[in-house]
Amino acid sequence: MEQERLNILFKKHIEETLLPGEAKEMQNYIASPAFKLYFQSLIAKELESQDPAAELASSDVNGIVEGIESKVLACINKKKTIPLYSYGRYAAVAAGLILVLSIFLYWSGSISGTDQKHQSATLKEKILPGTNRATLQLSDGRVIALSEQAEGIIADGQQFRYENGTVLIDHVAGQIFTLTVPRGGKYKLKLSDGTQVWLNAASSITYPAGFAGSTRQVKVTGEAYFQVAHDRKHPFLVEAESQNIKVLGTEFNVNTYNHHQAVTTLIQGSIALRTAQNDVKTLIAGDQAILAKGKIQIRKVDVQDYIGWKDNVMIMDDQDVNEILEQLERWYDVKFINADKLAEGKRLSGEIPRDSAITTILHALEIQLGVKFEIDGRKIIIKFNPN
Repeated sequence: MEQERLNILFKKHIEETLLPGEAKEMQNYIASPAFKLYFQSLIAKELESQDPAAELASSDVNGIVEGIESKVLACINKKKTIPLYSYGRYAAVAAGLILVLSIFLYWSGSISGTDQKHQSATLKEKILPGTNRATLQLSDGRVIALSEQAEGIIADGQQFRYENGTVLIDHVAGQIFTLTVPRGGKYKLKLSDGTQVWLNAASSITYPAGFAGSTRQVKVTGEAYFQVAHDRKHPFLVEAESQNIKVLGTEFNVNTYNHHQAVTTLIQGSIALRTAQNDVKTLIAGDQAILAKGKIQIRKVDVQDYIGWKDNVMIMDDQDVNEILEQLERWYDVKFINADKLAEGKRLSGEIPRDSAITTILHALEIQLGVKFEIDGRKIIIKFNPN
């Protein structure tokens, strides 16, 4: 795992035992846009905790990052290990930062623990990352709140049970159900045919307790990741927004958050996508289909960028900042105010563990966007011209 490898490299850096080859490996990690937000957010937070009254400029943060990079490059060029010499007026903080970052990487990339030591109790209570939250609506209209201690439920055609075996509801044959995940939630479902479905925040799936007939059909809103059990005789059909997806056995992600378009990303296998106008396109692994205004556009993508959420990571690859804010709104159940006033065309890259504290992410975005965020309940107000 990359985070674990980085932890080892940072430890060796601190202990002054980093070899030139390892320094080059570490430099590649530091230069990666995916880790830029990690560095900047942690630096900003740590410096502010050392001196809350100091006004922190992005140049200060960038200077420390460059200082760390220069020390690593020095090791590569001079063929020796790197002592933690002064990085300027923030030398001690920068050294401490590396220790903090090493601990953070060790814990599977989570930065929430470090940040929570410095944020107020009020924020910890009010704005937390999403968790296992969902409701199950029965055919008769009753709604059951599902346990937050469980990651998902299993349908076997006769009953629903949690993954630990606890029966949730019995005698369900022939009924139709809707599993709904609210903002700030996620949940997993195993269907009666063995197909597994991960639901992202603000999403739902409607499905039968058990499949009957020649097809297996479900309906999805929001975002879902499917691992479809192979059954050539019974195609799996997904109705999502203004399209139908037909599969035999494969893995794919479908996103209909934007009601003006539906995005289907195929991880492996093949699928046939049919529009309301009966336009049919076949996708193969690595294809992404964007359906807008009845027309399908297909392109090749790095599928990991679109399925990281399933593994609890937000991945941004040159992504529009407003789309990033929308993801944060759904996952943290917040509302950004004045987002429409952000400069058009601003795009960011990086990775954020979805268990990160909201304040950590806001620190990083402030540096990138040149704005300040003010938290008011579940509203996050964007303030411009902070200087």
